[in-house]
Order: sequence, then C-alpha cells, then structure tokens
Amino acid sequence: MSYTSELKNDLFENFPQEEEARYLISGIILGSGRFDFKNDQIGFTISSENSAFIRYFYQLMFKDCNVKGIFNYQEKSGIHKNKFYSLSYPDIGKVLKDLGCLQKLGEFYYSPILNDILFNSRKAQKAFLKGVFISCGTILNPQTNYHLELDSHYSTVIEVCYEVLKSLGIACSMGVRKNREVLYIKESGAIADFLALIEANRKYFEFEDMVIFKQMRGDINRRINFETANINKTALAASKQINSIEYLKKINQYESLPDELKKAAELRLAHPTISINKLIRKADFPISRSSLHRRLSRIIEIAKKNE
Repeated sequence: MSYTSELKNDLFENFPQEEEARYLISGIILGSGRFDFKNDQIGFTISSENSAFIRYFYQLMFKDCNVKGIFNYQEKSGIHKNKFYSLSYPDIGKVLKDLGCLQKLGEFYYSPILNDILFNSRKAQKAFLKGVFISCGTILNPQTNYHLELDSHYSTVIEVCYEVLKSLGIACSMGVRKNREVLYIKESGAIADFLALIEANRKYFEFEDMVIFKQMRGDINRRINFETANINKTALAASKQINSIEYLKKINQYESLPDELKKAAELRLAHPTISINKLIRKADFPISRSSLHRRLSRIIEIAKKNE
C-alpha cells in the first residue's frame, strides 16, 4: 500500500461534524468528480483504485445528503490488472446545488462554494482542503522525498486551494502538468502544517519523526564527510612534505637547508600522519602553527626548484 493510501485510510476513520460535512463533500466532488449533463438532468461519477475511499464517500453522501450511489467495479487489463471502483449519481442536480458545487447561471454552470470558501471560517476551509486532498491529493513517503500535491480536473479548485493555503500561512506553489494546473508543497515544515490542518494526526507525527531522523542522519553524514575530507587533506599535505624531504636527501641538498627548516623536516618525518595542529604539540622547540606551515611549504618549494 502506498504512503498516500495509508494516510487517506487514516482520514476515513473519522466522519465530519454536521457543519463541516458540506465542505468536505464539496471538496471531494470538485477534486475529482466527473459531471454528466443529459437533458435537464445532472449526474456525476467519482472513481478510484482505493475501495476504502469509495465506501467512505458512499457513507458520506448517504448520511449527510440522503442519497445512494450506484457502485461499479472493473479490473484494468494489462500486467498489473489493478481494480477500479466508481460511484455514479445519475440525477443529483438538486443536491449539487444545495451543496454549492454546481449551479446554473444563464447557459453556464459555476460553483458558488469556491467563492464562499475563500471568506469562510477556518473549519470550513480545513474541511474543504481535506476533501480535495482525499479526492485528488498525493504525498510521497518522506523517506524518499518531500512532496505533497493536489491535482484536480478543475483549475479553479486548485487556484482556490492555493489562495486558502496562502491565507493560512502554508507555503505552496502552482505549476502546469498535462495542460492543467497542479498545486504542490515541497517544504517539510509546510507539509507537516498541511497534515495537521486536515487532521491526519497519525501521519503528522510519523512525518515529523521521519523529518527529524533525516535531519540527524544528514548532520551525521555531513560531519563524517567533513572529517574524512580533513583527513584526506592532512594525508595529502603530509605526503607532499615527506616526499620533498626525501627528495632533498636523495640529491644531497638536505644538509644545506637552514637549521629551522631541518628542525621542521625532522619533526614531520618523526610524525608522518598527523595534522599541523597536532604536529606543533610534538615539537621540542617553540613554534606556531603558521610558522611550521611556512617552513614545510618552503621545503616543498626548494625541492621543486631542484627537480
């Protein structure tokens, strides 16, 4: 089962309070419902591969709107043969009008609830966003990446969700895919805020735990990488210094070095793997880190000139 399905199944465990039901149902219908206009009748169908979603919506419509849908089932052909479920409501124009999902204005239809939701209470906005997510939302498992998305058939729905989320202080963005607008959230804190808003409490805490774990793992990896880079840098520098010293000895130029350079060289040969910071603590003569570094660098320069 996908992470999205797990999250939605958690949401299906709770039914809305009476004053929130209209907005939750409208969010679901406008999120992915398909309207059908035949003569003077208006119907709609809602489909999903998640049977729990279809059962949940059936119960919502029966409980709060006193209507029963026609259940359909089919199995997709192909390798995976996914099961596909749908609910049809062939003559439901009055219910859609009462909900505010669809109303006729002259020759056109519009959704008055979309304007209403922009200026309504936080409870109404929360219920509507929850319905849209249940209907057309997806979320990646935070172990892989941070990405939550709303992808409705209707661009106006996405635009309204965007404005509502902005008004609630939840950072989100809009884009276009397959010639229709989508809304997405990619920042972990904003995704957590969205999950808390729609009362996905179990996944909210699970998500927060995963974010903390990934941050800790990232900090540890960065620290290890930093320390590894320092070790490699120290080893490379020490190798250059020792090679230069050995080369000067080989060409009989070592003894002609000034005493302060020979002291630095002997100190490095005695401790070939440690960093400059640790090396100065091994010296039996007073010297600073910068002075020791300059002396060893001078030895490398002299060796290069004698190549």
